[in-house]
Order: sequence, then structure tokens, then C-alpha cells
Amino acid sequence: MPATFSEWATILELTGPNPQVEVKYCVEALFQEITVEREALNTLLKQIKARQMTLPGVTPGGWSVKDILAHVVGWQGRILKWHEAEQRGETPAVPAPGLRWGDLKRFNEMIYQEHRRRSLKAVLLDYEVFHNRMIALIEATSDADLLAVGRFKWMGPPTSVRRIPS
Repeated sequence: MPATFSEWATILELTGPNPQVEVKYCVEALFQEITVEREALNTLLKQIKARQMTLPGVTPGGWSVKDILAHVVGWQGRILKWHEAEQRGETPAVPAPGLRWGDLKRFNEMIYQEHRRRSLKAVLLDYEVFHNRMIALIEATSDADLLAVGRFKWMGPPTSVRRIPS
């Protein structure tokens, strides 16, 4: 039996959801993966002093820990906006107006520019708020919708929930 959400998602993309028990375990694996990864990141963050979180150079591009967290927040915010737009019957421009999924470098730079001047305190607050909003969205979404390939048009091809844990 697959152990991780990614393994379940791969199987379900290839075969489609079969018995309901598989769907249940897949969604449970999603929550477990989110919980494990979030706890690991939080453990790491507790080891870093606030002043260190704003120092550039953590990534090859020169981002700080704050920039990385803001990047996660930026993506979560986009996902929430795209989902809300689709719920209203709108078709959001994804990943952003004038950009395609192949333009992710530009898109990621846009997110960086949007957040780079924000305070660490504001980014850390959003890190919690947006995580909780994402969890609420997942909990409010049916298992079938979470796993249905093509269900969320804004996710782009191939459409699947595999992007959520990241």
C-alpha cells in the first residue's frame, strides 16, 4: 500500500480513484504529509533567531528565510484566490495575468518582489494564517474533489491535488 500522499496521487492519476477506502487513505496521507512537513519546518524555524531570518544568502538567489516563508505564503494566497474565483464561476488568470505555467521563474520573482519589503512579523503572521486557511480549504473540499484530475481548472495541466503539500 502506498505510504505517502505523492505515491497515492500518482496511482490515482494513473488509475482513477477505485475503492472508497483508497480515497480515504490518500486524503489521510495528504494530511499526514502536511503535518509532518509543517512540523519539520517549524522545528527548523525555532532554531533560527529573528535577526538571522532576515539575512540574505540562504538560497543561491540570495533570499533570506523570511523571503522563503513569504514565498510559501504568496503561493498559498494565490491558491486560495484561484479557488475562490473558480467558486464564483470566474476563470482566474493563472499563474498570473500574462504568464503561463512555463513562466514560473518570472512568477516566483513577482511573489518575491511583492513580499520583500514586508516585516518578518507580518510574514510570520501570514505563515500561520495562510496555512490555517489552506487546511480549512482542504477540510471543506470533498475527498472526490481533492482527488479528481481536472476538477480545479486553475491548477493547470496535469490537474491534481499533488501541488497542495508543497
